[in-house]
Amino acid sequence: MNHDKDNHGDSVIRSWKSPSDPSEGRFSMDYGPSVLPECFMWDNNDRYFRSGPWNGNMYIGIQVNFPDYQSLTIQSDGLGTVTAVYSHPVFPLSNYQLTDRGILLQQYWDNSTSSWKVLF
Repeated sequence: MNHDKDNHGDSVIRSWKSPSDPSEGRFSMDYGPSVLPECFMWDNNDRYFRSGPWNGNMYIGIQVNFPDYQSLTIQSDGLGTVTAVYSHPVFPLSNYQLTDRGILLQQYWDNSTSSWKVLF
């Protein structure tokens, strides 16, 4: 990772170099070392997205509520470890992907088609 880990949290998600090259890409996502967890996305050293702190219901910088998530809890130990635990009644199996273009996707498993579909 190119950005200074002393000033940023540990990378949680890293993009591939390209859709067909799984080597380390230029985009990453991490959480800031804060008591209130906050997501940052990076293009090498340049921060291009900041969610704002988690207030228990939403990231205040994006103003998106998460009403469909059940028991959504995001906690930070203040030392760089962030834990997000949630359940969703309709999409119990999901994953996150940071694309080689720097787009964060949440995908869910659709049993009816036996494939991953994009939730956001």
